[in-house]
Amino acid sequence: MKANNPSLSMITLPKACISCQHFTHKGTAEDKHCPFKASDAWAPKPTKTKYGNCSVCKADVFITEICPSYKAEPYIHVVAVANRPEPMQPRQTPLFL
Repeated sequence: MKANNPSLSMITLPKACISCQHFTHKGTAEDKHCPFKASDAWAPKPTKTKYGNCSVCKADVFITEICPSYKAEPYIHVVAVANRPEPMQPRQTPLFL
């Protein structure tokens, strides 16, 4: 049976580095702006966020960052999210002239 809605066969991810074609995962790092919640009421709030490298910015980035070079992976349905207060590493966005 074919799905009537093509987005039903797609994975939904935030429109951030985690779903970008320029992102390569590396590991986890301490993050003072970690957006994740504790697994239960008694657990401490997580302090680490996954990160990787952006091949366009040539910098390490948290998976929750957003930049103008974003390009979605195929078959990913993206949803808008709020950007982080600050990036993992300061960087200048390329101008592609």
